Amino acid sequence: MAMPVLTLAVGKTWLGVPMANVLEVLGPQDSRPASGGPGGALEFHGPAAAPVADLRALMGLPPRAPGRAPWCVVAGERARATRLLVDWVGGAMRLRPDWLDREPKFVDSWLGEVAAGVYRLDATSLFVLDVSRLADLRRAAA
Repeated sequence: MAMPVLTLAVGKTWLGVPMANVLEVLGPQDSRPASGGPGGALEFHGPAAAPVADLRALMGLPPRAPGRAPWCVVAGERARATRLLVDWVGGAMRLRPDWLDREPKFVDSWLGEVAAGVYRLDATSLFVLDVSRLADLRRAAA
């Protein structure tokens, strides 16, 4: 059975979040730093502040170019949602089971810790994120 995911890009890396875990997608213009909020928080649709995980920083990539605001994907369980800052949001894709790489080799150890699976596409790989692992890593680093 195919697994529907939301496709994301950070740098040249393709990522996916299972659609069952996606709560909200906010374009670059929809987020702004929280006024009076703690560092690492953004304001969404009102005054409530939420913790954020910038995947560029977690992946050790350089900061975004000036004027390039990130997209935000709110994912996970509502009580433990993680706000993922990414460079680009693609769209929905159905990953077939036969695309799963049974023996993936991770160049980036961070991806090895947060990937629930690696799917081989035509000319690239797509790493499906386990949002609960990502939230746990973020909390451990805080």
